[in-house]
Amino acid sequence: PTDSVRSTDGKRVYYETPDKSFFFGLLADDSVGTSPLDVERFANAGGPDLNPGYRDGKVTSTKHGGHAAALREYTWDGDSETAGPAHVFELSWEEGGRSYSIWVEGPLAEIDDTKRHFDTAVDSFTVRH
Repeated sequence: PTDSVRSTDGKRVYYETPDKSFFFGLLADDSVGTSPLDVERFANAGGPDLNPGYRDGKVTSTKHGGHAAALREYTWDGDSETAGPAHVFELSWEEGGRSYSIWVEGPLAEIDDTKRHFDTAVDSFTVRH
């Protein structure tokens, strides 16, 4: 979204809306070999250790641009800067010898907007080979 603040930690790029209600992330990594479905299942199993109040976690096998992919969705209590519980959509896939993950987090009370932002992020991201 316009006016989002961009940050990075080397592997990941983040965007956060000025009001801190929506958080976008992208990971592009050279490590491949574990299927996207297994990656997201592992992340789902470890969710309660990383996200207080982790609940409603589900992982679904899907496709993205003709590539095997996995969609993970979950709710958690949110961090201290958000207004209560948050919902996350995350898509992982491999393409061109790299693994990718896009996720969007937003207020549980605004799940439809979070899903819309997620769909826009996924639809607008392209891998440059």
